[in-house]
Amino acid sequence: IHSRAVYHKKGKLRGMVYEYLERYTFKKADLLVAVNDATRDHFAKKYPYYRDKIITIPIGVDMTQFQPGEKTHLRNRWELDNDDKVMLFVGRLEKEKNLTFLMDVFKQVKQRIPNSKLVIAGTGRDEEDLKAYARENDITDVIFTGNVPNGRVPGLMNCADVFTLCSLYEGSPTVIKEALACNVPVVSVDAGDVKEVIGDLDGCFVAEHTVKDFSAKVITVINQNLTYDFRHHIDVYKNENMFARLLDVYNRLDRSR
Repeated sequence: IHSRAVYHKKGKLRGMVYEYLERYTFKKADLLVAVNDATRDHFAKKYPYYRDKIITIPIGVDMTQFQPGEKTHLRNRWELDNDDKVMLFVGRLEKEKNLTFLMDVFKQVKQRIPNSKLVIAGTGRDEEDLKAYARENDITDVIFTGNVPNGRVPGLMNCADVFTLCSLYEGSPTVIKEALACNVPVVSVDAGDVKEVIGDLDGCFVAEHTVKDFSAKVITVINQNLTYDFRHHIDVYKNENMFARLLDVYNRLDRSR
């Protein structure tokens, strides 16, 4: 629901302009594809006259690229020790990703698990502010990797003991499915379709948007130190399945002309 991000980051005037353009674009479209059911329902309620042309096709994941790897070897590449307990975030360093909250969570985790580290992979407008926040709040062992080429992200995923997401809003966050494809457990707030993807998975948690609850769930995952097989659960989301559904949509539209 991108208008929320525009209002949040650009202000009321630009948000209103965006919504006007959104409404105009929706009118021109033959079909609207939402990335999750909540987004579909939101727009069906907002634009009831377009309800019948809104469908859901989730974001897919490249299961051939994102696979489980040998953690010790991969950690050596990222200069992480074998006994480190690694929390990982991968994404844009922007306001909506709520990364000061994640660092507050990590500070609580580190008090209970001293050999824990937080790896924040990505770049964005908030990068320097986030580094300053860590310094000012005495949050140590936060590693900012900067930009990570796409080909190296699967290896970094496999270094993690837990993948974390605490965004203020999301659509269908691909990184959640990518972590699961690498058999990495996830702790996330309820954003986008996260609950649909991980809600019934042992070893993964949907956390409340509080430091206390989120940190407690991260600590639980790290202390369990279990091996998981999440890949079979997200097989339905692999790119080939999503591509087939999208191609079917185009074929049906073509036949209806």
